[in-house]
Amino acid sequence: MRSAWTVKNVVLGLAMALLLYLAVVPLAMLLWGSFRSAPPGVAGGFTLANYVRAYGHSYVYTVALNTLVYSLGATAVGVGVGAVLAWIIERTNTPLRNLLFVLSVVRITVPHMMMTIAWILLASPQIGVINKVLQAVLGLSRAPFNVYSMGGMIWVEGIDKVPLAFLLIAGALRSMDPSLEEASYVSGARMGSTLARVTAPVVAPAVLAAFLSVFMMVFESFEVPTLLGLRAGIHTFSSAIYVQSTAVPSDINLASTFGIAFFVLAAVGILLYQRSTAVSQRYATITGKGYRPARVDLGRWKYVTMVFSLLLLLGAFVLPLAILLWASLLPFYSVPSLAALSRVSLDNFKFMIDFDVPLRAFKNSLFLGVLSATIVTFLTVVLAWLVVRSQRWLARLVDAVVFVPIAFPGLVLGLSLMWVYLTFPIGVYGTIWILLIAYVTKYAPYGMRFSYSSMIQVQRELEEASEVHGASWWQTIRRVTVPLIVPGLSAGWIYVMIYSFRETSSSMLLFSSGSEVVSPIVFELWTNGQIGPAAAMAETILVVLAILVTIGRRVASRYSLEA
Repeated sequence: MRSAWTVKNVVLGLAMALLLYLAVVPLAMLLWGSFRSAPPGVAGGFTLANYVRAYGHSYVYTVALNTLVYSLGATAVGVGVGAVLAWIIERTNTPLRNLLFVLSVVRITVPHMMMTIAWILLASPQIGVINKVLQAVLGLSRAPFNVYSMGGMIWVEGIDKVPLAFLLIAGALRSMDPSLEEASYVSGARMGSTLARVTAPVVAPAVLAAFLSVFMMVFESFEVPTLLGLRAGIHTFSSAIYVQSTAVPSDINLASTFGIAFFVLAAVGILLYQRSTAVSQRYATITGKGYRPARVDLGRWKYVTMVFSLLLLLGAFVLPLAILLWASLLPFYSVPSLAALSRVSLDNFKFMIDFDVPLRAFKNSLFLGVLSATIVTFLTVVLAWLVVRSQRWLARLVDAVVFVPIAFPGLVLGLSLMWVYLTFPIGVYGTIWILLIAYVTKYAPYGMRFSYSSMIQVQRELEEASEVHGASWWQTIRRVTVPLIVPGLSAGWIYVMIYSFRETSSSMLLFSSGSEVVSPIVFELWTNGQIGPAAAMAETILVVLAILVTIGRRVASRYSLEA
């Protein structure tokens, strides 16, 4: 009995209990709610009426088709553009590659809602700058682009996922053994044939993994389907769940039923992704003998690829941020002109300071981002140690359970937590703590990836040496294991902090007066027609995130050096 209550067993037991609570309880409550005849907190009975209403109507099949077309189209754009940029930057001698790399990945720190609003200001048929310029220059009577369309949704969502696809594919291209391509050239093959018959098959597993990863993120996205799709009358699962959950009166039961289908489809996608990444291990091309990196010499074409990449990245990422900055400086939005330049001021930024809601939202988001990242890091360090050091059956169980929340799209997770905390009298619904629970649940699987990758590099002998010298398990973890994996943990902490700070979908259903966070406030300002304040808040979010990332990296680097 005494040995069962050691610090090690208590810590591991509490971590497992918390993991099961975070992963299993919301799913069980969502499923239970889909069979309920009454909303959370109201007496009701078992019924199949929700499934009849949801899947007995043609609306759900229209929504499913829209979701599929939108997800596949945006994924194709994101992976296609990301793959081209990855090849240009990692495998060719194109000039300015470092600048191109920075422009390709810096977009990750920009909240998706900011970019969606920016593309509305650029490509709206009524106020879009691009449309106004083209109409003036070409004498067109109608706007050539309409962001409120399926094509517009696919472009905005797809271009947003380019950095993720780029990073996933660039790693495979960077580590590819160039002797394979050199053998092709020696055999007389040209560049196009080598790309198609050698390079593409070798990086195909990485491209497949990128495709499935991007597809899952597009599948659950909230900003584009809500800001663009609803106005165009194009409903996806995300927008349908949001409408059913926030309508007056709301229909939480029907939304939960849609959420079950959403969860099942997401779970299938996750399984396919895991299989694709497992298969990719068979295509390793790095060997210890004769490996050396090499780049393809494009000759004069290297300047063409440089100009193409610069124009693409500046147009896709820099131009949207520039138009947001312009909108944030005007009392009311107007297309850039000399006349509008006279109205530039900082009143919208002053509005955020004077009006307590935006300021409180920033404080809440900062608090939640730092705290959720810290909790996820501590939790996943313990779980990662359990997976790496424990028996195989227990490791598989923990590894399976910890990744259950990945299949929760943000809105579905929000619905699940609504059922949990409106049903059980725990007292966190309507407070900032339910948002903390949502963020920890949602990002624990991603934190686990960082912790596991770092933990597996620490050999067991180091911990055994510490224990031989009389250190307890907790002392060994704190003084030996954790200091050795600080760089990986810091990367995971920064990742969770950034995405918690900018999280939108779950927050839209769970925030309330007094527990506001930044993304829903930007959404409300925009939908209320306050374009200037919304843009000012969006730009401030970008600055705050950049500062937090810089501080996090410097602190982690200093700690690592001291360790």
